[in-house]
Amino acid sequence: MKKAFPEYFARDAKDNLLWTQALIVFDASALLDTYTFSETTRLTLLDFLKRLEKQLWMPHQFAQEFLRNRRSVIHKQVNRYKSISKAFSEFRKPVAQYDNDISADHFLRTHLANPLKNFYDAAEKELKEHLKALESMANVDPWLEQLSELIDTRAGDAPTMADYRRMVEDAKFRFSLNIPPGWRDQAKEAQGLLAYGDYFGWSQILEHAKKKECPTILVIDDSKDDWWEKDPATKKLRGARPELIAEYRTVVGQNFFTLRIESFIFLAGEILGKPVADPVKEELRAHEAATSPDRDVKITAAKALGTEQPKVRRGEEKLSGVSESKSPDSDRNMKLTPGEGD
Repeated sequence: MKKAFPEYFARDAKDNLLWTQALIVFDASALLDTYTFSETTRLTLLDFLKRLEKQLWMPHQFAQEFLRNRRSVIHKQVNRYKSISKAFSEFRKPVAQYDNDISADHFLRTHLANPLKNFYDAAEKELKEHLKALESMANVDPWLEQLSELIDTRAGDAPTMADYRRMVEDAKFRFSLNIPPGWRDQAKEAQGLLAYGDYFGWSQILEHAKKKECPTILVIDDSKDDWWEKDPATKKLRGARPELIAEYRTVVGQNFFTLRIESFIFLAGEILGKPVADPVKEELRAHEAATSPDRDVKITAAKALGTEQPKVRRGEEKLSGVSESKSPDSDRNMKLTPGEGD
């Protein structure tokens, strides 16, 4: 069975050879999520990308989607900060009505009012500064420039009209049979080519990887089940759908893996021997919890961090792609199932 269905069997996670040979491809969703990261976390990611620079490649479709949606993501962040800033200012009003009583009482003034005022003033100042920085990114975006330096010469060529015609026909056929990826977007067909973006990107990955004859690590935060296999009981993301792994092996003759952005950073840090700083770990855990409500947050990247190793059924994700290869009652080695990662 392992020979006939390799997509269902695990392989070593700490495969340094994989990380020196594989294409590392970022979906637009993963790069867009980085706009919610702190500068420290973005710089950590940038450092890892520079170290893996020779392996980076991005389909034209995914690069176009990133550029097309970048400002919308920034605008959403700006609106979020404005709402939070407004709500934060409302917190001060209930205390303000007692200003006269507080000012006349030494204890209330020194131990309550002044510390609260200092806290609110500092927090509002930081919110305003961060909001200003976000608003400026819509037009002057240092993060975009840094990414562009890495990806400019590593992005795929634009498809021709003949390419689009062929891919649309293929996508419609696949949609009719629910063949991943992309069929979850078929409701968007009235919007034209937007409905076929996932398949366009997938088709471009297969075409490029076939020429390179190498495995691919796809970093993707799109959690729809036409990309990811989900546990039927818990709905946790277990890895890329076996159909994708099988198709990749058929077309390219190599393995295909998927990782979410936070899992990529954790695992890249381990593979490269560059430990992720504690504040970055904390931020990535929070990002994982906030953006992946169907995942078991308790097992967030425990393997990469060298912390607790909970017992989980074979095939269930640890570090976005890590699964167990031994029986539930034995000591376990970390494994990476082709395609697993979120």
